[in-house]
Amino acid sequence: MKYSPYSHSRIQTGNCPFAFKKRYIDRDRGIQRGNSGFGKVLHLVIADIIKAMVARREYSADRLLELHMDTAELSRTSEMLDILNTFHHAFVLNRDKVAGIEEAIAVNFDDSEAPWEDSYLRGVLDLIEIDGTHATITDHKTQFNILAQTQMDDNLQLSMYCYLAKCMYPQLTRFTVKIYFARYGAYRQSTRTLADLDAFRRTIDIMIGKIESIEEWVPIACSSCAFCEYISACPLAQYDPKGLVPPEVMTQAQAVREARLLRVREEQIKVAKERLKAFSSANGPIEISGDYAFGFVENCSTEWSPKEVREVFERHDHSLDGHVNFSKTNLRRLIKQAQRLDPDFASDLEEIGKDKKSTRFKGYKC
Repeated sequence: MKYSPYSHSRIQTGNCPFAFKKRYIDRDRGIQRGNSGFGKVLHLVIADIIKAMVARREYSADRLLELHMDTAELSRTSEMLDILNTFHHAFVLNRDKVAGIEEAIAVNFDDSEAPWEDSYLRGVLDLIEIDGTHATITDHKTQFNILAQTQMDDNLQLSMYCYLAKCMYPQLTRFTVKIYFARYGAYRQSTRTLADLDAFRRTIDIMIGKIESIEEWVPIACSSCAFCEYISACPLAQYDPKGLVPPEVMTQAQAVREARLLRVREEQIKVAKERLKAFSSANGPIEISGDYAFGFVENCSTEWSPKEVREVFERHDHSLDGHVNFSKTNLRRLIKQAQRLDPDFASDLEEIGKDKKSTRFKGYKC
């Protein structure tokens, strides 16, 4: 293998040959994101806290932060302590079943144990608890967004952790995988079976095969664009409205490049929106000017039951001919007309409408 050992992050980076070459061949660190050091410090502190909990030792979150924090993160001490206080009250640990904390596992192509730097697959499990043939693997995340259940079920990183655990502990047949979202003291969990792990291995071998066969290190827009350390150097992200999209007819190459740029921007917007939603939930609307803000806005709409609408038609001897569907727009238009021609009919239609409230995060004029 030219580019092994393969961790989850290395495989994911392989979705973009440009980023893969920058990180793993050129060893270019790129732009270091503000949260990378933040998350690393919290992982180290949480690992020390779990070790203290297993050993039934007293611990001080302040003292542990001092041991691991560098000067770049000092301004966020209060934020970290809040997260650690939440951890103290929300984290669930079965201390008698703990098999590993920050356990580094590396395996060869044939699944046998391997040296960390000379392996096929490798990863670090934040916490693994084993009860007979059942393993519970917990990963700690400091990200703002909480994954949906479908994202948990399809999560490649969690499947890799289960696969590595199976290689290290052959007796395992059942797996529960959890993510502890440290900012909220919340859990999401999923399960994996031996059949799932077989499918994972087939998938991962294909993905690694594609990386090993890369010939051109060109950028490809993907979901990782929102977090990419190399965005400032990426040709796709260099927006030049004059040179990129001329006012005249586009060429095919220009259209493809513009579409790729749009994909990059869309992924960045998704992440920015999740972060703003988390901030707005805790702090209220975010005013960006005197007359515009982002925040949660309550909408109220009216819905009608088709069955009840038909009953109102029949009660007033109105024909259903010409009424193919009872969409909200059609019913509002019908009520408006009926208010002049048949007020009782209009009143009955209004009465059976049910108000439905919903909340969405959006930008709006103040």
